[in-house]
Amino acid sequence: MSRARSLAKIAGVALIAALTFAACTPPGSSPEPGASPTDASSSTQAGGDLRYHLYQAPTTFSPFHATNGADGEIAGLHFRPLMVTQGEDYHGILAKEWEVSDDLTTFTFTLQETNWSDGTPFTSADVLYTFETFAAPATASGFSGRLGGVKGLTDFQEGKADTITGLTAPDDHTVVIELDAPNVGFMTGLGTLIIVPKHIYGDIAIDQLQTTPEFREPTVGIGPYIFSRWVTDDQIEFVPNEESFEDHPLDHIYAQYLAGDVARAQLETGEIDIAQIAAADVDAAKAAGINVQAKEGIGVMSLFSALDSGKLADVKVRQAIMYAIDRQSIVDNVLGGNAKIAETLLYQPSWTIPNDLTEYNYDPDKAKALLAEANWDESVEVNLDIVPGQADRDAVMEIIAGQLQAVGINAKLHQVQPAELTTLVEDRKFDLLITILSMSPVEPALANGRFMCGQSLNLAAYCNEELDQLLKEASESADQAVREPLYHDAQRIINRDVPAIPLYVSNQMWGSTDRVQGFDPTIGALTSAQNWTVS
Repeated sequence: MSRARSLAKIAGVALIAALTFAACTPPGSSPEPGASPTDASSSTQAGGDLRYHLYQAPTTFSPFHATNGADGEIAGLHFRPLMVTQGEDYHGILAKEWEVSDDLTTFTFTLQETNWSDGTPFTSADVLYTFETFAAPATASGFSGRLGGVKGLTDFQEGKADTITGLTAPDDHTVVIELDAPNVGFMTGLGTLIIVPKHIYGDIAIDQLQTTPEFREPTVGIGPYIFSRWVTDDQIEFVPNEESFEDHPLDHIYAQYLAGDVARAQLETGEIDIAQIAAADVDAAKAAGINVQAKEGIGVMSLFSALDSGKLADVKVRQAIMYAIDRQSIVDNVLGGNAKIAETLLYQPSWTIPNDLTEYNYDPDKAKALLAEANWDESVEVNLDIVPGQADRDAVMEIIAGQLQAVGINAKLHQVQPAELTTLVEDRKFDLLITILSMSPVEPALANGRFMCGQSLNLAAYCNEELDQLLKEASESADQAVREPLYHDAQRIINRDVPAIPLYVSNQMWGSTDRVQGFDPTIGALTSAQNWTVS
């Protein structure tokens, strides 16, 4: 098996996870220790319980193996990352301040002086252990690509060194990361790497981390609220972490998976306090008195294929699929206009997009012509792979199935559960998997791990060496005048080759009841739990 195929096999599922934050340009600074990223006041009444909707069923607290968005959310509440982003600013959580060298190769983080929930001090050893565990091949983490470019990473991954030389800790509260080459977007990825305690996990064999009970029922955390118990297989109770430097005024947070229509109904009855809302249900939710907040989409809803399987390897077939789908009708009729069509997977920032991209407007006749040129065999079955339960995605895939069938593609809906999806991706047996390609709306260098050959986050296993060179050069400069023409050329390649099928960028719609204060989805949902109070 080639290295590119191997990396895609063990790690591509990370694209399914929703724990990806917006980005900005370094350097930055964080609030004072203990301050919330949104500077929300905690003067409202303390105490009380809050119930939060998970849009997928949770399975593990392991940040290394968060195979769905719910896993990422619960891990990010119990544990924490160094920083998150909001708009164009970085906001420190476990890192209280940082410096970035002028040449974009050295990143120095000063850590919070705080304890884990069992009273053990949080130190730089925890950060180094976590990063090296993410990077270790035996961990099989889909997020290992976030550390791409760190000095000594290749030797470590090939077993030539016991540590990553570019990760050092001058003292207990300082971490230094050195890169082989400049990377203006490097910090963007660090916000997805959630830190775990070395004194708990360091003695567990790396290849046992995915199944250890300590990630099913973690005993030690560092977030404002930490795991207490599984109430049911899909509901978790969190309690305040009395060692936390962050606010934790609530008595309990209950996070529970519910189907979208059930969650909206329970918002209206007050059984759930915070829930995602399907775009098509926004008007009905507002009419029922639900407080609705919209978060600008940070990713392209896309259809990914395992290109290394060969089934959809012909670019003409992928272009035909683009023309076969009436995306504007989906935006208007399924999503209530709360989305926009994307002609490229790297849809932001606007200065990266040239004005001459091909617009794949709905054209069934053109789709049929391209399939004929590709000698497409209409007997070939193409699975539309989906984890069911989200009303908008379910409806979209039903429509797409019919439209592909109309042009001669034998499309079949294929429903899978989260655990099955992991196997499907690892075995490279997905044909058209619907998932969000989470991208930064500010820093386009995040694209490197998504599209460059052999990268662990390159779910489709797409490879174009010309694109690799353009993305590499663009990430080595902070000067937009230098970067813009490089990204224009890169966008033209992505638009032409269609590594995955971009559908639309949908706003994330959240609803909350009147009793909730401090909820702000713009920095990630459970990430902002330290701000929440109820009345």
